[in-house]
Amino acid sequence: MDWKKIVGSDIFCAKKDMIVKYGIINGITTLLYIVLYNVLILWDTKRYIVANIVAYCLSIILGYILTKRFVFCVKKESIKQVVLFVLGRAVLVTLNSVLLWILYEAWGIDLRVSQVVATATMFALSYLVNKKIFLGLDNKNCDETNDER
Repeated sequence: MDWKKIVGSDIFCAKKDMIVKYGIINGITTLLYIVLYNVLILWDTKRYIVANIVAYCLSIILGYILTKRFVFCVKKESIKQVVLFVLGRAVLVTLNSVLLWILYEAWGIDLRVSQVVATATMFALSYLVNKKIFLGLDNKNCDETNDER
């Protein structure tokens, strides 16, 4: 398997601040997610997967807007980007939910700790997915300015 083709020749692109911006935006959306998740499980701990999905979906909306505009500086709206973003996040929320279930149900780790571990695990993967969506599958745009996008 050729990892350079999958993640791009330089994961962080020419713009080193992109990963920092992504970290800040992801921190904001993760905080929203954690707060919503914890509020929802206060009502019903047994429905923690539903709480996970609802909180994740609401944070996706904010994440799309902030990531598109402030991390990758994409100005033009593209149906393809929206669809790919939503599909990418659907895969990530599925992986997050499976990991949450494994940590909590199978391994008996505290529910809140499990949620933090599962969310942290998804950070790097979500950055790579979003980079592909907003900068293109071939990463040609990494070295260019983002003004026209």
